[in-house]
Amino acid sequence: MRTRLPPLRIRFAVTLALLLITLASLLSQSALAQRPAAPKDTTPKDSRPRGVGCEMCLGVVLAGFVVAVLVAPPALLFIKHDTSDHRRPGAPFADPHVSLYFVGGGSWEKPGLGWVRSEILEVHRKRMYGEVDFENSYFSDLGHFQFQSVRAGYLLHNTAMAGGVSLGYRRAVGDRVQDALQIGLPLAMDLGRQGGVQASWRFEPTYLISSQGVSWNYRLQWDLAFPRSHLVTGFNVETKPARQGDPYYATINLLVGTWF
Repeated sequence: MRTRLPPLRIRFAVTLALLLITLASLLSQSALAQRPAAPKDTTPKDSRPRGVGCEMCLGVVLAGFVVAVLVAPPALLFIKHDTSDHRRPGAPFADPHVSLYFVGGGSWEKPGLGWVRSEILEVHRKRMYGEVDFENSYFSDLGHFQFQSVRAGYLLHNTAMAGGVSLGYRRAVGDRVQDALQIGLPLAMDLGRQGGVQASWRFEPTYLISSQGVSWNYRLQWDLAFPRSHLVTGFNVETKPARQGDPYYATINLLVGTWF
């Protein structure tokens, strides 16, 4: 007898949940290792205050929702998503295409004054996508280092939003940077078209697992696409450490590219 697999939505949710549980376990172990021992409780049990009611339940639920969105933005798609392939034309990740971006920007704090340039190749085909990224950084404190990343992922979508999960590997070239496994959780939204320009934004946390522990990168990006000329421009803000245990720093970058 042929075994029937559970619906695709359920399989995706289980996979995402397992990834988040793994990340939470790694992060909690790192936090507990650095937490000082709690003082011994000498208060008699009878004198302890009783548990509070549920006045703060709504606040806890809202806080949990915000944390879930920050940790895994594609969770929003489980509220409402479309299982068909009919999407709004021009929506992010909507049409099969190949994009090539050139990104350049800089940082003014840690790890020193410097600038960053990247070449990014993206390929989208229905619900699958892949990305190759070559990033070169030049900072006064760390010198020159390079990240070479390859990722592949799967997407869910509704009319104006798309998001999913990607797995990949980052190779680091430099004396003070590390190779790492990557887990990306992108979410993108179509902002509509005005005057022949299609606007969208993307928010993507990427978790990196290396021999030294777990760290995370955040990228917030705005794109302006010109369908008639196949040009794309915009800017993004990225926050990340150069290596596990180093301070986080931010870069502001301009991007220009083409898609076909």
